[in-house]
Amino acid sequence: MTMTSSRPPPASLVLLPLEIQHCILSYLPIPSLLTYASTSRHSFTLATGALTSLHLAVFSKRVHGVLAYLNCAETDVGSLSYDFLQAPAQTWLNLPIRLPEQDNPGRPRSRRSRSSTTVTPNVSPQVYRERQIHHQNAHLSRILSASVMRNLSTLSLHSYALLSPSLASALSSLSHLRHLTLNFSHPAIHDPCLPAFYWASAPPIEKEGCTAWNLLAGIGDANARSLRLNGLRSLHVRRAAITSRQLREWVLRNAELRELCLAMVTGVDAEFVEGLAKMFLADADQERRAVLTRLEIENCPQLELKERENFAWVEVLLECGLKEVDFRRCRAVDMDVLREVFEERRWGELGLVVPALAGAADEDELETRSLDHETTVGDSNGKGKGPAIEIDPNFD
Repeated sequence: MTMTSSRPPPASLVLLPLEIQHCILSYLPIPSLLTYASTSRHSFTLATGALTSLHLAVFSKRVHGVLAYLNCAETDVGSLSYDFLQAPAQTWLNLPIRLPEQDNPGRPRSRRSRSSTTVTPNVSPQVYRERQIHHQNAHLSRILSASVMRNLSTLSLHSYALLSPSLASALSSLSHLRHLTLNFSHPAIHDPCLPAFYWASAPPIEKEGCTAWNLLAGIGDANARSLRLNGLRSLHVRRAAITSRQLREWVLRNAELRELCLAMVTGVDAEFVEGLAKMFLADADQERRAVLTRLEIENCPQLELKERENFAWVEVLLECGLKEVDFRRCRAVDMDVLREVFEERRWGELGLVVPALAGAADEDELETRSLDHETTVGDSNGKGKGPAIEIDPNFD
């Protein structure tokens, strides 16, 4: 009598507890997760629940997406509480897309495909740049419009700019989104269609401003009715041509906002910060808005704060619960006046942290130490006062 060895049935993912299934899917790369979601209704439900965090980079070359990721690690785009840098690599999606070669003004005509019968005439770098941005926005919009993305809670986008209303519409439909980063600053990327020092400053409204931001801000009756993105807790924007009104209305639509970081944003001016204080003060009286605990402003040239009364809005936000405010590379903000107001109003005793003042103090201390060192290492004759140096008599 021969005994047949009974083999165990093949393991199936659906036989595991839902917690184990969710844990397994969270380690899948994004393309594999999307493929799995298309296999069945049950798989789609599991994939939708597992896909809650996404960092999406769309550029003309794959290496540009890698540079964007490394630049984020260097400049710390996103707060530490956001856990931006602690996200697993599976949540990063790097998609290289490019326009047809014959439209690229950065390549010589001899390198273009000779098999093409029709050659598009050369276009200006500005026109090509706008085409490339719209091309990037179209791919981003197509990805974010997929139903499997509906449960995203953490999202960061990395591309050249936001110009397309379709991309803004896709973003405005993400009702579960709580942490959003829009990164349009990539100093490590060099593109022939970009002018010199393109990444160094905020973009002008007349060149890159657009009405697509109205969809995120809910400006207009139709946009207000269709807006679903109203539960953000942290918002980070780097290099955007958004107006002061668009930015103010966008913040107003997100009543749970606790962290706001704006770098090279054209709409950040005195009117915006003063309106921000009035907005939170009015909502604090009605006890229906979360506390804005962190405000970071970096390299926003439109923000001019040079008089003592220009900082009154900081105290208003402090009374509403602000814990940290920072001004990085804001040349139109007088740090000496800010220090005087900070010490006079005793904001430090009230729990407010201003890293810009601490950094300036550290630089002054280092400079003082270096000057003291220079004055003590030698006398008036230039002779050193340190211990005598013994020389080996056998040294030749």
